[in-house]
Amino acid sequence: MKKIDPWGRARRPAEPLACGSAGRLALPPPTSVPVRFPTHDFAGKVCRHWHHCLTFFLLLLVLSPRSFSAEPASDPALTALAQKAAGESSPAARAKARGEFISALRSPELSIDARLHHAWTAVLLAETDDERRAILKIAAAIPDARARMLVAAFRDYPYLRKDYASADKALAQLLAPGAATTDAKGKRIPPREIFGPNPFDTPALFDKWEHDGFSGRWADKDGLLAVEVVLYPQNNYKARVLRRGDTPLPLVGFAQPDGSLLLLGPGERISDGRNWIVSARLPADGRSAFSIQLNTYGTSLPLALDRAPLGKVFPEKRPADAVVLLDATTGLRHFRQANGSDARWLELPGGVIEIDPVAGSIFSRREFGDARIYLEFRHALNPGSLGARRGNSGVYVMNTYEVQLVDSFGEEPDEVSEGAVYHIAIPAAYAVGAPLEWQSMEIEFRAPRFDAAGNKTAGARMTVWQNGIKIHDDIEVPNPTAASAATGRKLKDKQPPQPLMLQNHGNRVQFRNIWVAPLPGS
Repeated sequence: MKKIDPWGRARRPAEPLACGSAGRLALPPPTSVPVRFPTHDFAGKVCRHWHHCLTFFLLLLVLSPRSFSAEPASDPALTALAQKAAGESSPAARAKARGEFISALRSPELSIDARLHHAWTAVLLAETDDERRAILKIAAAIPDARARMLVAAFRDYPYLRKDYASADKALAQLLAPGAATTDAKGKRIPPREIFGPNPFDTPALFDKWEHDGFSGRWADKDGLLAVEVVLYPQNNYKARVLRRGDTPLPLVGFAQPDGSLLLLGPGERISDGRNWIVSARLPADGRSAFSIQLNTYGTSLPLALDRAPLGKVFPEKRPADAVVLLDATTGLRHFRQANGSDARWLELPGGVIEIDPVAGSIFSRREFGDARIYLEFRHALNPGSLGARRGNSGVYVMNTYEVQLVDSFGEEPDEVSEGAVYHIAIPAAYAVGAPLEWQSMEIEFRAPRFDAAGNKTAGARMTVWQNGIKIHDDIEVPNPTAASAATGRKLKDKQPPQPLMLQNHGNRVQFRNIWVAPLPGS
């Protein structure tokens, strides 16, 4: 089941899954010295209880001037109201500010750019279905094709399906009144030809290989705390504070006139009602570290945070008997298009290939059954799209069983997030790197078994590591993967051997260092 709000709250799986959800997010074990709490009473109490007592978050990241994209128009009064809605410690005060903020989005004085920018802020702030319905109606009245992605942000909310369908239809009529959806032969006309380039219908046009300066994962050396910052459409940001063993705490980001990013969000209150503030500052002369402090009654306990990418690669793992499908010497000669012609993806320096969004998926010329598969990949940073329109691809083992590749950095694992066996198994651990980071996926695959008559006697099995973290442990894959779990259950497994397929799903994803080796003991 896809997430139904930007924070993954209120997820309601439609049916049981083969692999349970990971539950609370836990940070990877620290690689440096363990946490040592101060011995004096006050500081010791803070360090032992800080994760239960955050009432209000203030994170200020100061960066050198940004060149990633032009600042969208914003209204100062609306921005101030949105910051109040994000950071008030009182739930009632936040709800009041959200209502005022969403109502103000209807003002005829707002430019299209400002309305889009603040409407995306509202998506991050909204906590009720009534608030989301109001945002949907506002989005459906924005005469700009970029609003298609904004409306589509609500397509997977279970209780808003009718509202989404109505808004989608209204926006289509607004953008292309009376436009035909099929040609003279009854063939469906692609939406991109009706609405033109936009983040929903042509997401690859918004994929970028340059960093925005803010997004990514930051952590202290002892693993006590991490902050993940995610770029959202129209220069909005969301983030979450991760505390070992506790539920992530959400934040909303606001780009500041001085080039900094302000992150705000309500936290938690301890029994004595004290207010705690967390602040962070990234020096203007570098983008490698910032400090974070717990402040109360004038006392500070600093924690140094550094960039802490989860993306890890292991080129040294390639065994001598591996079949190399891609490295710095091969180009695309070991892959083909579906019709058998030469693969037509882009070849880049260093043995890197990149999806050409109009070239289709590619298949290995060699075929495999039981196998150990390794590949490295990275997603572009997409500042306009969201969800399945962001970094989407997939690795199809035996051209049948998809291990999902999609930019789900900063999201709780689900059955369609990165590393999922699509609609079958949720990753058992969070191991997703940020966009632009090179990541690795290693799969130990045991093909399904068949008797002499062609009847399946045992299902396929997989163990999967992403970035060195085990996310599936010898799980059964009972049937092929498909666009839905129900459709997959109707499909029949293929007999080995079959090719490895790399999916083209309309985004620019890059790959390198792909090899397949015999499965030990097979």
